[in-house]
Amino acid sequence: MDGVESELIREIVGVGEHVALTRWASAIALTIFVWDNLLTLGDEVYFIWPKKWSSVKVCTYGNRILCFVALVLNTLQLDTTHRNFTYEFCAAYFHIAGYFAYASFALCNWILLVRAHALLGGKRNHFVWLCSLFAVAYAGTAVLVVIATLGLQSQLYYSDVFKACGIRELPYLMPFLWIPAGIFETIVFTITVTKVYRSFQLSRCLGSDLFMVLYRDGVAYYLVIISM
Repeated sequence: MDGVESELIREIVGVGEHVALTRWASAIALTIFVWDNLLTLGDEVYFIWPKKWSSVKVCTYGNRILCFVALVLNTLQLDTTHRNFTYEFCAAYFHIAGYFAYASFALCNWILLVRAHALLGGKRNHFVWLCSLFAVAYAGTAVLVVIATLGLQSQLYYSDVFKACGIRELPYLMPFLWIPAGIFETIVFTITVTKVYRSFQLSRCLGSDLFMVLYRDGVAYYLVIISM
């Protein structure tokens, strides 16, 4: 066996290991998602269900549905018991996954927008400014997603060896998809940090427990998203 064959075998084994890890990670993510929702269901019924419907409530439940469907589809397409998937299935899956991811981030960022609006005192001009920024960010992201998705079609395939959908080469736009949303989230994060600093400077405290939660969750969300 020459060096080229050895390298090829190592590549195939590496891909197989990666696919296996992805299968496990997808199944674990779906399990954690379902378990987390079950754990918090009691509090949700008591605190959230009686509340009036609002944009935040709609975004919360909408995002939950999108995430659940996306995780189920991802686990399904990686399930080795299904051996009759085709290119058409892979194309449909990646289209759905891409648009679901876009919608999920948009819903999450709308919640961030509402939080930032509350931190800024609930003034109308601030709300209009944040909405305009949100619209520009996600209009730009929508254009990038559509172009990248169309470019992805010719790169998709179904592997009979690994029993999974694959991509030969990622479209050149893929690394840039989240730049508009990232800019929006950075601005919201900056607003949060600035508000924390000013509140502490004025009163040597960070305000009520509610605002403490808004500060904490805003910073935590940004750090997690940026680290990804």
